[in-house]
Amino acid sequence: YHVMANHYYQAGNYAEAIRHAEKAAELDPTQARYFLNLGFYNNMAGNSEPALAAYEKALALDAFMPLTYTNRAAIYIDQKRYPEAMEDLSKAIDLDPLHPEAWINRAVTRLELGNLNGALDDASRAMELSPGHPWAIHMRGVAYHALKRYAEAVADFNLVLPSTEHWFAASYPTRADAKQALGDKAGA
Repeated sequence: YHVMANHYYQAGNYAEAIRHAEKAAELDPTQARYFLNLGFYNNMAGNSEPALAAYEKALALDAFMPLTYTNRAAIYIDQKRYPEAMEDLSKAIDLDPLHPEAWINRAVTRLELGNLNGALDDASRAMELSPGHPWAIHMRGVAYHALKRYAEAVADFNLVLPSTEHWFAASYPTRADAKQALGDKAGA
């Protein structure tokens, strides 16, 4: 059931992925990764509360799986529960400091909490771990912009745009604002 759940997930059939993941967890409720995957499939399907419940079960079975904390934090970010997201992301980073997504999500969280320098540090660390990672570049640009370091923000946005413009459309107005702040009205 576990393998079939992944197959259905990859095919974009979240309902069947969830159904098979639930069966796998029912047949062997000692496997934390089954609950981790069940949480992930539920989250992908937009079912945040069942996802959180599955992540809780996964962590009760194995509190040393950094991906569970990172995935749960993503839901907390969506729900604007930033202190909880911060706690989970810090735990994920403690468990696996080489996972760039945890650093990126913590940068997002720190921005939302007003810790601009911390957000810049986290986005920069993610870029060290995964050079060229578009989300890390984007988040570092956002942090630079928030810190009014406009030239650096523009440089980062120029790296991520236009090759990924459909993902980072929000970068355009932020880059334009930074260019305007630098006196580049024509480039804005």
